[in-house]
Amino acid sequence: MIRYSALAQLLYTANPTVFHFIYLGIFVLLGNIKSVLILPLFALTSLVVFTLAKPFSSPPPPPTPTPPTHRSSLKPRDRHLFISNSFSVITRFAVEALAPLLDLLYESLYQVSGPHPQPRSTMAADEQTVLVTGGAGYIGSHTVLELVEVGYKVVVVDNLDNSSEESLRRVGELTGKPERIIFRKIDLLDEPALKELFDEFTFFACVHFAGLKAVGESVREPLRYYHNNLTGTLLLLNLLAENNCKNFVFSSSATVYGTVKTMPVTEDVEIGATNPYGRTKLFIEEFLRDLHTSDPTWNILILRYFNPVGAHPSGRIGEDPSGIPNNLMPYIAQVAVKRRDFLSVYGTDYPTPDGTGVRDYIHVVDLAKGHVAALKKLSADPGCVAVNLGTGNGYSVLEMLNGMSKACGRELPYKVAARREGDVAELYANPKFAEVFLEWTAELGLEEMCADTWRWQSQNPNGYAPPTPKAKEANGETGSSPAAVVES
Repeated sequence: MIRYSALAQLLYTANPTVFHFIYLGIFVLLGNIKSVLILPLFALTSLVVFTLAKPFSSPPPPPTPTPPTHRSSLKPRDRHLFISNSFSVITRFAVEALAPLLDLLYESLYQVSGPHPQPRSTMAADEQTVLVTGGAGYIGSHTVLELVEVGYKVVVVDNLDNSSEESLRRVGELTGKPERIIFRKIDLLDEPALKELFDEFTFFACVHFAGLKAVGESVREPLRYYHNNLTGTLLLLNLLAENNCKNFVFSSSATVYGTVKTMPVTEDVEIGATNPYGRTKLFIEEFLRDLHTSDPTWNILILRYFNPVGAHPSGRIGEDPSGIPNNLMPYIAQVAVKRRDFLSVYGTDYPTPDGTGVRDYIHVVDLAKGHVAALKKLSADPGCVAVNLGTGNGYSVLEMLNGMSKACGRELPYKVAARREGDVAELYANPKFAEVFLEWTAELGLEEMCADTWRWQSQNPNGYAPPTPKAKEANGETGSSPAAVVES
């Protein structure tokens, strides 16, 4: 027997048909079937119920001489209840039987009626799919590995302009979960291909790495950098909005701080980049802040990291720049495997302990874990927030060179050159906000950075390319370093 509340008891006593009408309506509304599609079936059943069952207030029928049967022997009230209960049961069974068909019809109508807002996801990590742009690159591939390790499914888009699909294959081997990594070769400027991607997958969040990132090249080709980095990001953000994916982690850079006079650098100092590459990062940050102001349902974390170095401790994935490296550590690593003859150190007269520039170098594995922490933070509705990812410790060019010499077991050659215009003496982060806000801190130091870099480079002297005899670069530039001190 179902125990009803006092109100339900009263309604049931007054009119059982009305009671069962309401009872069945609640069943439909609270059930898994889409209630709007049930209404025609429910209305038809209710009509039959009210037609066959006379109201409780109607007078009883006159006695007839025919022998009583089971049904006519019922009192009017009982007959009314019998019919009402019977059709309630029949309707429930009909609803359950038609459920798959009704669900299919609902989904079809839902898809053609345009975008719909969705409640914030409460799924566990192993039920969520993350879009990672530029995920085949250096930082991207290490981040994909960490995401898969904690249970996310990852869809990577990359045009492979300065990366290799081989990195993702190796990430699949390292994690033992290659089925959780899906790759699509797509350029973010290819809007039709991006739309097809969003038709194929539903994303919980996006981590955005993709973009051109060489400082010197950006000075020579500013329009290319603005078009690629800014337009690609705008197309991506529009599609994310259309598909109601409003959790976004942006790979920014310490280069947005420009020339900073006070160390360590905190997130609230004045920002202003000094080159086109840095300005693309700065402009995208402004896009994101304006986007959140216009639509506060977006949750955006802007990660400003300093100088990523190192490699996965397995030596299977690491930094593999095309052509001459633009950053200090991969250049030193190539000197270590004799792909380059020596390192050029630009300036030894800075006001630092050894006279060379000081930067905040962060191990790429620590950095990748910072992205995992950022994704977790998005579920707390943080708004739009910029966060430094660094160690808080600065290392000089010569300290990095000596660390690599120790890792590879021989002294690495270098030559002193004049300072470069625009270089600053030191730049390192204050990581305190990240420690509190993201509950993240860098754990690996200079020794691990150099040891892991050497392990990667010695096992993969040509990066992800198949092993070949040592050869000079086609342009013959093997004796100079384009950047002894650079920002990420």
